Amino acid sequence: HYSPPPFTYGNINWNAQSVPDYNDIIEAVFALKYETLVTRVRKYAALSNEEHDHMHSEINDSSSDYPHSFVFHPIHLNAQDPDSPIVALTGSAMAWDFSLRNMLPEGVDGILAVVENNCGQSFTYKINGPDALYLGMEDMHKEEYESYEHIVDLALHSNPAFELTPGHCQFTMHLHPDTEFAEHYITSKPIEYSLGIAGCFSFMIFAFYVYNWVVHIRNEKLIANAAKSNAVVTSLFPENIRNKLVGENNPKSFHDLLGSASDPVTDLTRPPLADYFATATVMYADICGFTAWSSVREPSQVFKLLETVYGSFDEQCRNSKVFKVETVGDCYIAATGIPDYKRDHAVRMVLFAHKISRKMSKLTKQLEMKLGPDTGDLQLKIGIHSGPVTAGVIRGDKARFQLFGDSVNVASQMESTGIGGRIQVSQETAECLRSCGKGHWLMKREEGSVIVKGKGDIQTYWIKKDIEHHKRLPTSPTAKSDGPSESSTSERNLEGSVRDLVAEQLKCADGREDRLVEWNVTVFLEILQHIVARRDAYAAASHEMEFVSAHDLAFATEMKSDFKPLDEVREIISLPKFDPEVAQSEQDPHTIEISNVVISELRQFISTISCVYRSNPFHNFEHASHVTMSVIKLLS
Repeated sequence: HYSPPPFTYGNINWNAQSVPDYNDIIEAVFALKYETLVTRVRKYAALSNEEHDHMHSEINDSSSDYPHSFVFHPIHLNAQDPDSPIVALTGSAMAWDFSLRNMLPEGVDGILAVVENNCGQSFTYKINGPDALYLGMEDMHKEEYESYEHIVDLALHSNPAFELTPGHCQFTMHLHPDTEFAEHYITSKPIEYSLGIAGCFSFMIFAFYVYNWVVHIRNEKLIANAAKSNAVVTSLFPENIRNKLVGENNPKSFHDLLGSASDPVTDLTRPPLADYFATATVMYADICGFTAWSSVREPSQVFKLLETVYGSFDEQCRNSKVFKVETVGDCYIAATGIPDYKRDHAVRMVLFAHKISRKMSKLTKQLEMKLGPDTGDLQLKIGIHSGPVTAGVIRGDKARFQLFGDSVNVASQMESTGIGGRIQVSQETAECLRSCGKGHWLMKREEGSVIVKGKGDIQTYWIKKDIEHHKRLPTSPTAKSDGPSESSTSERNLEGSVRDLVAEQLKCADGREDRLVEWNVTVFLEILQHIVARRDAYAAASHEMEFVSAHDLAFATEMKSDFKPLDEVREIISLPKFDPEVAQSEQDPHTIEISNVVISELRQFISTISCVYRSNPFHNFEHASHVTMSVIKLLS
């Protein structure tokens, strides 16, 4: 029986033994007894070629040239007894292209199915979706896809002995991807997607890192600005005012607290930034002679002095627990007993005033070598008063911490009526010192009472200059003397004469003269640096520079031994012409290094000149230094 049925019905039932090609099939069927036989790929033996082709022409996408196999199963005389004699065969022709169709869904293409059997045959089909395309009778898969091979066993039974039965073939199907399938499924997109995702994560990590870095930098700037703001507030306001500024209300800006009210009459919601201190000590310290000194100085020199002196006072304030209030011009204002009460506030203030007075004297002598003559003559004039004080901040533009009350005015009067180099205190401060056991520091002012505005005549006191070493020792009879003897008086007179003579002859060694010499050396060294820088610039530019005119040179060569210094005076001095190219290439004069030999010779030269001057009014070395300072200021 044929399936599908042939279109020639004469051979539906026929004698298989009459066809010689079926002898091996019949023998194999009898050998297998009750198992199904699958033949090798072969043609229909019972049909002619015309009948075979005609049959395939009636089937879509079929050809007689495609591989066929036949399946035979024995029919026994007794169907219930497999050992009964075989009386007939039932056979079925199997076209492999039909068997491989509809294996894949539509759109899945490029699978190679290589069918092999143990009879030495192999043929290849290409499966594209539901279609199976025959390629040839050989294994046509590509070696590059060998690792993707998948094997399907097509055996109809599992008895190993049947595999050796002649005429019976065991089939297996080997599935391999083709290039078309590989291009569609074997792709680098997963790697690309992975790299893309990894890149996104890397970018996010980098973005978070940059964001964290920016936030870190911003926080550092905020912290730095906050520290600067806190430092400014700390330096301007005491702790009680700072607590009100940055207290529980947490204002967005200091203007919320320090800014003036929109309507000062009706806006009474904000509490005042003020406190009352029942007892405190206020000091006014003014630089005596500062106005005349600063009038002949450059602004940089004036501020150099103030920064140096006030910086030293500020350090002493921190060490002595004294509160600096403010500086008004050349006046330094400080207080004790605020913002924290101290029982010995008057003692602290007097000690502080004594220390800064001595510090002022020391600093001005040191600065005289840099700031010129008369600097060492500057002194502090200090006034101190004790009493109640109102302190606080008046809201508005440029708000600052201020002191108010009668005690502040009296302290200012104590300073204005004082004397340079001395500390004048009021009666109230003197009483505070006596209550603390420091009455021996006081010395009653003998010039008479002092007139204070709003107070009238009041008695004031000077603070002794040796309070740090002064001790109240008991007097002993042996320490007293009836008066100087005649011999001791004559000895003192002799010593005074010798001292005056030595001072006149060796005035060059005086400390003041030495400071003036050093200041002149500093000034002329700076001039020398400018000269060297200009000469080097002209030499580098290969330009010539005239230093003296021909007339001056002729005069110098014709000088006789009886010439006078006045003959050298000239009303007009010719200076070299200004060359902008040379000036632009000139080295910074402050970077020029002057040889130590030159510095030593310059110091010796100026020292010699200073020794030539005598102590005549308006014609001494100090006066000449003043003239030098005026010329330097004029030319600069």
